[in-house]
Parts: sequence; C-alpha cells; structure tokens
Amino acid sequence: MAAPGQYHYYGKITLTALVIGCVTGDLLFIIPTMIVIGSNGTTTNSPSLADSLLSSIAGLGVLILVVEMVFVMVRDWRGAMTLRFAANTKFWYRGKLVSAKYWFFVLYVVFPYIMLPIYLFRTVMDQRHIAGHKPLESKRHIAQLDAQNGYHPPTRGSCRVCHQPLQVEAAFCSNCGVRVEG
Repeated sequence: MAAPGQYHYYGKITLTALVIGCVTGDLLFIIPTMIVIGSNGTTTNSPSLADSLLSSIAGLGVLILVVEMVFVMVRDWRGAMTLRFAANTKFWYRGKLVSAKYWFFVLYVVFPYIMLPIYLFRTVMDQRHIAGHKPLESKRHIAQLDAQNGYHPPTRGSCRVCHQPLQVEAAFCSNCGVRVEG
C-alpha cells in the first residue's frame, strides 16, 4: 500500500456520492444497452421510439460516468492513473520502458463503466484500511507525547530475562523483546 499522502482521500459523503453515481451510471448505461441490443434482432431496420428512449437513457448513464471520471481525474489524478497502485505504471513495449498512465487515461475514456468501479473499490478498501489504523496511531502519538514530557507508563512486575520493569498490558518486553507470560 502506498503512503497516505500520495492519494486524495475522500470524505464519507463524497465517497458515498461517487459510489452511488458510479452504480447509477453503470445501470443506466448497461441495462438499456442490453435491451436495445437484444431487441435489434427482432425489429425492423428503423429504430423504434422505445429504442431511441433507451438509447437516450444509456447516454445519460454515460454522461454521469464521464462527469464522475472528470471529477476523479481532477481530485486524484495519481490514484486514478495507477488504480491506487493496483496496476504497474511502467511496462516494456518494443524494447522501451513506457509509462502506462496514458493508456489508463484512454481506458478511462473508452471504458468508464469498467474503470471507475475498479478505482472506487480500491479507494474504499484503502480508506477502510487507513481507518482501521487510526486508533493505533492515536495511541502511539499519545505515548510519544507522554515520553517527550517525561511521563513514564505504568509498570507491573519485571521481565523474567532482563529483569527490567514491564509495562501494564504489554505482550512483549520493551527492553529485550521476550514474550510476557500471563
């Protein structure tokens, strides 16, 4: 996983809106397109009113996806172009090392209904991973501040190997690293 500062991390409301917009755009594009493709084998060569209405709905879905793609590109260019480091950004082509960023941009333009869900899935997973580490980071920060101010954590007993004081609820000795019994 990349360092937290490399990508843009969305707020809950923005990320929820992006996911809902992506799902809506995909459904508005894919379902009418499949209906039109399925009905073209049974109709005449002239498009019916229902086919043109379904095509308009599919166009609205594509418009939603394009607007969302532009928003994502503006807010998180690096994350979108690497799919949050899910994809290798450089590859060998005809004996030269070529950047894949421009190919990903083409894929976003041609297949936004595929690329945006992949990007948003990776974004949601990254943000859940970061949120899981926040309580631990908070405790670590408080411990560092306490150490800078000269406060010592409470201790109970001593290590069976190095005989140094053990911190309360410690799993390992802070001095020698031996697992604490009990």
